[in-house]
Amino acid sequence: MKRLPLVILFSLALSWSAGAQVSNRFSLGVGTGLDGTSFELGTRLGDHVQVRLGYGTAFGLGYTLKGDEGIRVPQHPAMEDSPEINVPMKLSFARNDARLLFNFYPGSRATFHITLGAYLGSGSFFKGEVKNLPDDYNNIGLEMGDYTVKAINNTLRVELRAFGLGSPGFAILPYAGLGFGRPVRADKRVTFSFDLGAAYQGEPSLWARSVKADGTRAYVNVSDNDLIDISEVVEEYGQYLNFWPVINFHLYFRLF
Repeated sequence: MKRLPLVILFSLALSWSAGAQVSNRFSLGVGTGLDGTSFELGTRLGDHVQVRLGYGTAFGLGYTLKGDEGIRVPQHPAMEDSPEINVPMKLSFARNDARLLFNFYPGSRATFHITLGAYLGSGSFFKGEVKNLPDDYNNIGLEMGDYTVKAINNTLRVELRAFGLGSPGFAILPYAGLGFGRPVRADKRVTFSFDLGAAYQGEPSLWARSVKADGTRAYVNVSDNDLIDISEVVEEYGQYLNFWPVINFHLYFRLF
């Protein structure tokens, strides 16, 4: 059931192509922007609609805070008045998703388009890693049901996730935007496209890597507990986090 919206989207695309004058022309695109670096396959559904099916990734790009820039933690978390030490923390973008997008053109030769579609993936968009923690953090953690959130090999990992209209495990982020350019043109081998829009991702939640007694690892939602609480952050910045801004540029190379 989690993948039902994805099935509906692809069924819509197939049924649309069956009733339209589908071109046998395809293009391969590569681009970059606030939604990561993406690779797309484009084709036409008549003169007024073009389809873009692709995958984008942020490649885990980020920055590591070291030395005085790192975070301070108790050297012995179970001990009162424990001395504190600085440990490094890496912050990085974590977006990795597929995308199914439809460009709608007002004219058969127009380059201006309205784009509707969705980003589909795990929902992770920001990642944090606290490294070089003392060994005590490998044994002491936060109990979350059958799992314990704690450091593994002296590293604690957390992610910000948002699922849009989907559910945990499968995010569906509806997208709407404007742009210029056509992925496929019969008269040009190489084309350029620019897009500006936003993907709805909903309220974010904090997930942390955890482990069971038998060694099974998983990420669990730790947004609401006494140790880690992001409610104030969500309340203050939620209006900005509910939508992911998208600005990207693509080059398309017509295959045939």
